[in-house]
Amino acid sequence: MGIGASLLVTVFLFFQFYVPHRIKRYLNTEIAELNHIEGKIGDVDISFFGSDWILREIDLVSNSGSSEVTIEMEKAILHDVDWYRIVYQNSIAVGSIKCVKPNIKITKTDTVRVRNKLQKTTIEIGHIELEGGAITLFDKQKKDTLFGSAISQVRLNAITTDRTTPFHFHSSLINRAEFTHLRAKVNEFDVLRIRRLSFKNNGISALALSLATEFDKEQLSKVLKTERDHTDFKLDVLEMEHIDFQIADGLTSLSSRRVLLSDFDLAIYRDKLLPDDTRRKRYYGASLRDLPFRLDVTSVVVRNGSLNYAEKVKMGIKPENLVFQNISGKFNNLHNFKDSQTDVELSTQIMGEAALDITFQLHPLNVRETFLLEGSVTNLNAASVNPFLRTSTGTMAQGYVDGMYFTVDGNSTRARGDVKMKYKNFKIQILKKDFLKINKVLSFLGNLILNDGSKNTDGYRYGTIEVEPDGTKSFINYLWSCLMDGMLDTVTGNGKKE
Repeated sequence: MGIGASLLVTVFLFFQFYVPHRIKRYLNTEIAELNHIEGKIGDVDISFFGSDWILREIDLVSNSGSSEVTIEMEKAILHDVDWYRIVYQNSIAVGSIKCVKPNIKITKTDTVRVRNKLQKTTIEIGHIELEGGAITLFDKQKKDTLFGSAISQVRLNAITTDRTTPFHFHSSLINRAEFTHLRAKVNEFDVLRIRRLSFKNNGISALALSLATEFDKEQLSKVLKTERDHTDFKLDVLEMEHIDFQIADGLTSLSSRRVLLSDFDLAIYRDKLLPDDTRRKRYYGASLRDLPFRLDVTSVVVRNGSLNYAEKVKMGIKPENLVFQNISGKFNNLHNFKDSQTDVELSTQIMGEAALDITFQLHPLNVRETFLLEGSVTNLNAASVNPFLRTSTGTMAQGYVDGMYFTVDGNSTRARGDVKMKYKNFKIQILKKDFLKINKVLSFLGNLILNDGSKNTDGYRYGTIEVEPDGTKSFINYLWSCLMDGMLDTVTGNGKKE
């Protein structure tokens, strides 16, 4: 055999036998030290010159910190592989990786596995694609599935790490991604579902999103020890534009220039027959400050929404809804770390008739939870809210409110404000204990102290607001108490402007 033929045979044997064997041994042993990974590669097919690989029957397990990650994959296709650096320089350099049907399972555990070995591998990957497969998050202690989603496709941009710089995740790594039939358990009662979630052009879109209590209303009341809302939230479209999301040096941050919530329905039901939840409630500023990440959203646009609220206060009486329709508005400068205020503008229709417009200001970093609420209600026929009043408060009303205008300036300890109302023919009816028949005596006495609006001098009556919040009630309850206090003072007081 000539020298040329011998050399050719040697090269052939080198690429067909030695290089695959060396690579397979590397993948199954040495790379296991990277990020605490263990596992095996079933088979490795390598092109003649070693630049293209197909890895089959991949089974990997990563156990570090408080979670275990297992990856089972049909195959991974690698192009433009620098095999020399892998074999002899202990580094990974690949042009692209395509993962076919990866099944990714993440299990939360109660153990911590610590290794002191430093990362010793340099990684350079042009891009990574995932095609098909699924991702699931389990809770080992509760034996429950916390998150699950099918993977349609994912494409990640260039990934580079070295021996001294830790890997930092940034949203710019995601070129595009699409997940379907996403399900996440938010807590022991509520589940988030998204039919399709897409990442593209540095933005996110979600279609057919729902956040709902898993139990029906009766079942929830049976398992609860104290009051809690039964919620059913459905959102057709969620969009986030110009996203910047990153995890680096123990800090997580999320920012977006614009978030859109379009076409949503929110139904809230509360069983008031259950004991009160006497834990102190957080205000919106505290909720923002307590987020486990830094938030910065320039604008949140709300469009074409509805809210239905009902509460059960008496056995045998079916609760009726208080309905807010055509909700639209805007949240400006929503954040939890800057020295600037957040502004909210919302408009809606009460029971499809009366117009409600509000503006709300808060400073997320102010621990006194200072806020300013201003708004108006116009063209309210009191009879339109009687179904809700009858089943929730045991009262009914009649009359017409041409306009009610209010301002509330408050904090976590006290709120003060002013109300002015223009109304006519206002009367109340107080029901008996069965919520079915009118208590004529109490109704008569109640109307004696009310001004029906017929004797207003300039068309308006004026009242003041002064309320100290109940820390065990929600912030919405605080605002509602302010409005009720102002209305009561307006219709029962002297009605004069101070």
